Amino acid sequence: MQICQYPIQRACCIPYVPMIINGTHVCGPLPKTMREPLTSCCPIGGIWSEYSKGYQRINNQWVRTRRCLSEANGCKCTGSETIGNDKCPCPAPSNAASTCPTIPNGRAHTFNNFHIQHDRCTAHINILNHNEGPIYCSSLKLSHKAYPWVAYLIIDEVDGGCTFDYGAACINVNGGNPRAAFTCNTETLNWRYDFTGKDIKAYSQAVYINYIPL
Repeated sequence: MQICQYPIQRACCIPYVPMIINGTHVCGPLPKTMREPLTSCCPIGGIWSEYSKGYQRINNQWVRTRRCLSEANGCKCTGSETIGNDKCPCPAPSNAASTCPTIPNGRAHTFNNFHIQHDRCTAHINILNHNEGPIYCSSLKLSHKAYPWVAYLIIDEVDGGCTFDYGAACINVNGGNPRAAFTCNTETLNWRYDFTGKDIKAYSQAVYINYIPL
């Protein structure tokens, strides 16, 4: 009876132990007759790899996958190769008002609803595009460069910290609902702001303060 090969968890199957007989490593003591039953060397349930780090879309599900490492040695695995569900795995970002309350020319004000499209793992927010009370849209002149009327987003990036973006043009002060778009990074499980390509952890729409009208 030979010593069991990888991927077993013991050198010999219970109740045998490693020994040398006639100069050969074997598991013994040897049975008196070959009619004695032999114990399987396969570990219970087989040996699985770790689940993949990222998610992928399979059969309308967002899943992580794993593979049976012991199958090539004749030891099948029990259980499923995938884990997941039909929801996009990225959790919605938080409100940047707590982490980035102020930014040059503005302050965090409105936490817009985060609309997730689960089948594509994309999302958007509808940017407020009016000045009925708070100043959501303004015409700025920065570094001698004129800007049209624009809405203002505060973004808390995973690696870059608090920053901002003039998220959308206000065609007119009280018209339209421009959007800011995001895509789930299925490996880091952060949302990526499509305009900059940066992973974010929080956002907020700002209102203008100390702005310079044209």
